[in-house]
Amino acid sequence: MNNRKSKLIIGRLPFLVGAPFFHDFLGRETPNIQWIDANPAKCNNLLKTGKIHAAPASSIEYLRNKQLYYALADICTGSTLDIKSVKLFSLYPLTELSGKDVFLTEQSETSVLLLKILLKHLDITPNFVQKKDNSQAQLLIGDQALTASWQKAWPFEYDLANLWQDWHHLPFVFGLWSVRKEAVDTPELAPKFQEFRKKLQKSINNFNKNKGISLQNWLKAYPSPIPLDELLSYYKAIEYNFSPDHKKSLLIFDKLAQKHGVSKPGNFNFI
Repeated sequence: MNNRKSKLIIGRLPFLVGAPFFHDFLGRETPNIQWIDANPAKCNNLLKTGKIHAAPASSIEYLRNKQLYYALADICTGSTLDIKSVKLFSLYPLTELSGKDVFLTEQSETSVLLLKILLKHLDITPNFVQKKDNSQAQLLIGDQALTASWQKAWPFEYDLANLWQDWHHLPFVFGLWSVRKEAVDTPELAPKFQEFRKKLQKSINNFNKNKGISLQNWLKAYPSPIPLDELLSYYKAIEYNFSPDHKKSLLIFDKLAQKHGVSKPGNFNFI
């Protein structure tokens, strides 16, 4: 990519979960940053292939390619109880899903792996399918999950963060700010990344100070059918502070991912 040495290229989630990270940048574009909108799974691929320098990508992307990245030590996307935007919607109770067709979203690799780990722990063995048609349950994330829940379209809903909490009594980390090492270590990009990091934290702080105005600004660029009051309640469930409990939970998830052949052993590199 021609701009890789002159610009910092950031993956931006066009989902409500990304609003605190990015709302402050809307309408304030700078020549030093190029934005690429992408869902978590696409951000993972763009990071891995070096087409972007940083993004709030799926935590599993960091875990399986630790050698490529630093992770920001103070920011994550997690939840202690219900995250609301990562749910299994079902026509049947969870315990009756063995042998049933369960659709897996293609938008989040962390959520797919987490569901598989949780169901194995619960000794539930469904058929995982890639088409929604005629499926008895669907794993949805982001705005799709929020909308399906708001519409009350399914008789049963299971929040994956809640299921993890029931098992490990810890929050779950769905996303990490993963940063390719060259964005931090090369003289051309390092100052631009440090400036971006300061503005990123400022964006989160400003969102927390005035969620209503910040969210309205976000919705101008990324509309949602859900009423504003409902959306504001969503942010009570999400945790953006990367606490010691979040890090402990991430280590547990990493070990489970290794058992599933998805993650690889290696040192965590936090900055």
